Order: sequence, then C-alpha cells, then structure tokens
Amino acid sequence: MKPKTNRNILNQILMGNTRRKIYFIYTFFIFIPSLFIGYSYYQKSVALIEDEFAHTTLNAINQLQENISYRLKKVEDASGIIFMNNTIQSFLSNKNNDIINQIEEAKEIEKILYAMEESEDIFKVRLFVNNNKLYSAEQVNIFNIDDIKNEEIYEKAVSKNGRIIWSDSYMQDYIDENEPLYVISCVRALKSLQNVNEIVGTIFIDVKESFINNILMEFVTKDSERIYIIDSKGIIVSHFEKNKIGQTVEIQSENTEEIFNNNSGYIKSSSLNKSKIIAYQKIDNTDWIIVHETSMNIISESTRAAQSIYTFVYFLVFITIMMLVIFAMFAFIIGNVKRRIAELTHLIESEGFNDLDNKIKSGDFGKLSSNIKNMIISVRNLTEETYDSHVKEREAQLKALQAQINPHFLYNTLDTINWMAIRIKADDISFMLKSLAKYFRLSLSKGKDIVSIEDELELAKVYLDIQTNRFQKTFDYVMDIDKSILSFNMPKLILQPIIENALLHGIKKNKNDIGIISISAKRDKSSVIFLISDNGAGIEESKLEELRNSKIAEGDNSHYGLSNVIERIRLFNDTGNNDVEITSVVGEGTRITIRLVIKE
Repeated sequence: MKPKTNRNILNQILMGNTRRKIYFIYTFFIFIPSLFIGYSYYQKSVALIEDEFAHTTLNAINQLQENISYRLKKVEDASGIIFMNNTIQSFLSNKNNDIINQIEEAKEIEKILYAMEESEDIFKVRLFVNNNKLYSAEQVNIFNIDDIKNEEIYEKAVSKNGRIIWSDSYMQDYIDENEPLYVISCVRALKSLQNVNEIVGTIFIDVKESFINNILMEFVTKDSERIYIIDSKGIIVSHFEKNKIGQTVEIQSENTEEIFNNNSGYIKSSSLNKSKIIAYQKIDNTDWIIVHETSMNIISESTRAAQSIYTFVYFLVFITIMMLVIFAMFAFIIGNVKRRIAELTHLIESEGFNDLDNKIKSGDFGKLSSNIKNMIISVRNLTEETYDSHVKEREAQLKALQAQINPHFLYNTLDTINWMAIRIKADDISFMLKSLAKYFRLSLSKGKDIVSIEDELELAKVYLDIQTNRFQKTFDYVMDIDKSILSFNMPKLILQPIIENALLHGIKKNKNDIGIISISAKRDKSSVIFLISDNGAGIEESKLEELRNSKIAEGDNSHYGLSNVIERIRLFNDTGNNDVEITSVVGEGTRITIRLVIKE
C-alpha cells in the first residue's frame, strides 16, 4: 500500500489547486483589468478627439473673426472720413437758411455720401440732420433727425460723444429697394463746430446683415453645423435663418454666462439628448460674439478614421499587456512547478521511485526557456510597433491641424498692402500684389486637386504676368488655346512648373536674345494636347533622358517639379502610356508635349 500512497501524495503535490489558481489569476489580473483599461482608453480617446476638433475649430473661428473685424474696421474708417469732413461739419453747423446755399450744401453732401457707397462693404449711408435744413426731407441719403430722436440707438450715439457704436440687426425700409432689409449700422453723432454740446446730425452707415452672414456661411461645411453672431445680451445679430434674428439665443444659461465672460473658448453642451461642442470668439472692438455649434455626431463621423487608429493601437497595447501578464503568470506557475519538482525529487530520493526518472526529461526546461526568450522578443517588437504607430498618428494629426489655415487672412493682407501701394501711386507694386493675390487664390483652388483647364490656364497666365513684370525686356509669351476645351478637368499645377523650368533653366540661361514662351492647347479626339515650348538654352541629352524616365538624382532640385508633373499626369490618365514627350536642342530651346485624357 505504500507505493500507492506515495503516488497519491505526488499527484496532490503536482496538481494541487493549480487550475483554480490559473482561473483566479486570469480573471482578476487579466480579464477585469483589460475591460477597465479598454473602457478608460476609449473614453480618453473620444475626449482627445473632441478637444482637438474644438481647438481646430476655434483657430478657424479666430481667422473668421479677424476677417469680419477687418471688414467692420473699413466701415468704421469710412464713418471717420465723414465725421472729420470739414465740409459736412461746416454745412451742418451753418445757421444760414438761405435756400440757394442749402441746395448747394445738399449737392455737396450727397456727392460725398454717394462716394462712400461705392465700397463693397457699405450698402447705404444715411445722414440725419436738424429740421431747419430744407434737405432733411430728401429721404434717400438725408433724413430728419427728429425721426430717430426717440430711438434707443440715437440716445446711445449721443452719450458716446462722437465715438462709434454698432447697432444690432433690424429691418429698414429704403425708397430704392422693393422690400425691407435686415441691416447693421455703424452710428456716430456729429457735433457743431461752434458748440460742442449741440448735436447737428447723426451718421448711419448701413451694412447688409446678409453680407456678414455670407462671410459666416463660408465657414460651414455640413448641414448640422450652426454659426451665428450674438450681442452681449444674447440677442442674435446674424443668422442664416432670418426668423431667428432678434431672438434670444437658445443656449443653457450656465453656458451663456461662460461665453459672455471670456473672449474665446469652447464648451460641451448636452440638452434634449443632443450633445454638441460650442466654440465662441468675441469680435474685436464690438460687443458681438461669433458662436459655432457642432453636433457630436458630426465629430464622430469626421473622426472615424482616427478612432480606428486608436482602436488598433488599443489592441496592440492590450496584447502587449496580456503577454506581459501571461509571462508573469507562467513565471509564477513555473516557480510552483520547480518547487514541486524539488519536492518530487525529494520524494523519489527518499521513497526510491527511480522508475519516474524517465518521466522528467532534461530538455523540457530548455524548450520552456527558449519559448520565454521568443516571447520577450515578440513583446519588444510589439512595443516598438506601438511606439511607431503613436509617432505616425501624432504626425498625421499635426499635418491635419496645419491644413486648417484659412486663406482669407492672406488675401486680406495682400489687399491692405495693395491699397497702401495705390495711395502712394506705386502702380507697379499694386499690379504685382494683385497678380500675386490672384495667383494664390487660383493655386489654392479651395483645396481641390482637380481643376478646370480654364482655371489652370488662368493660373499660368497670372504667373507669366508676374514674371514678365519682374524680368522686363527679358522674355515674352504667347498663348493659342482652343476655347472648346476650357471646361474639361485636369490636375492642378501642371503647366506652371513646366513654364517655370522654361524660364529659369531655359530662357534665363540664354542671355543673347529675348526669350519666347509659347503655350498652345487643342483637342485631339478623346484627349487634350498641350504644347509648351521656349527658345532658351535647351537641355543636355543625359539630363533629358533622366526627365523622360522620371528619374531625378537625389539632391537635384532643378527639375524636381517637372518630374513630379510627369508622375501626376501618369496617375491622372491611368493609361500606362508615356503621355509626356520632351524634346530639346542645346542652344535652341525645349519643347514639351502633354496628352491628358478628357475628363468632364
């Protein structure tokens, strides 16, 4: 009975409660923590995506605010011109009621007001004067000041002592308009030259509410986005739904208080089972606030790809943690096995079960060590992959944020410099600025990679005009274009790099004669053929062969743009053919023929 008893002891030592311990370890150290980590990771990833979206939106709204503020500043400057105009001030302060003098005054005042209305930012200029002026009944640009003395906006203007105030949106009738319009007014009170305490008139410069709203709507890309302007009391000043103008904004009171107490920021709001992000930005020198509302559902749709990346990273992290825990679990089990093997050995030595030696093979632990080594290598590889994924993910997010640059700031800056050049009569600088602004607008193409042939040719022409102005008496260009092809589509920025190469590496290097760049385009069955030629220095045969094969040596940037153009044409046509033909004779010039498949 002794051998049987000892075998029972061995079974108890080897088996014991190992199975129950494995279940316990797996449940409390792997499964439950994994669920908790997964849920926490999901919540943090969603919060991170929402915050990044809100910051991106806030940066874009700030650009929008600068654009609107710039437009309002132009209107305010116009009011300053009238406010400081000695002629108007003298007429309105003059107590002479002579009819002939007043007729002349009216003509001069109307001439000034009509000139102000030439600006695209200004819809109507209205001047309210005292009723002792006969022309106060003119009712087109000049009105009786008694008509507005009981209105709140007049009292505010008087209290500001000539400083500018902006009204909220209101309906206004005009004699020369078929129906009333929503307008926003820049208002200033005019004081007498003889008596600073006497109000001799009030100037209203009206801006269409739709003009401001059109600027706002350029920002909106999806139907469930909402953008509007409110004043410091929460009254809607501008909204694409006109019936909401003048109403109090429908935002929870605690959120409204935060919006009014800060210049900019964003909040997350939930009401009636609708969650949304509200970004806001105060407009400089006004009490108006731009408010942008975005549904969380839109954020989920637009960030689905990012969430997929987060999910993938989560599973990598989960597998890594699981591997580490399993390794720890096996180490624990192996420790128990080793201890039990020691006990088994002791039992064998003490009890004499030498026949069990064949059941313990010396190579088993070697294989186990090898497996553990392989497991460590796998864990290291997974960790490195996880790190690389995080790095690539952050790079992609940074590039996406950098792409949110609003071109309005660039256009407005160039426009400002252009007006400065016009004021000093620098026509050549003005021409270059206008051309450069047009070039930027065409090259951006609202973010589109495919544009019409007409737009591409216009971009090339603007570029050539800039360069001919820059390099005067150096070269000229001619264009021969079949007008029937203008509506067809093509990749953006195909012609300009070729023209730039012709100018910089062809004509500029041939200083003997005046260069000529020729551009022609015509239809050939199902294709459009472009021909760009120059009488420049030409291209050596070795370099020409590299261009034909789109193989530019590393570090050689002189023809990188042309190589890039050839590759994009191949991708656009997707025919497998060589659709770019380059011929050149050194000293005579270069000729490039492009064949594009017609795509409407």
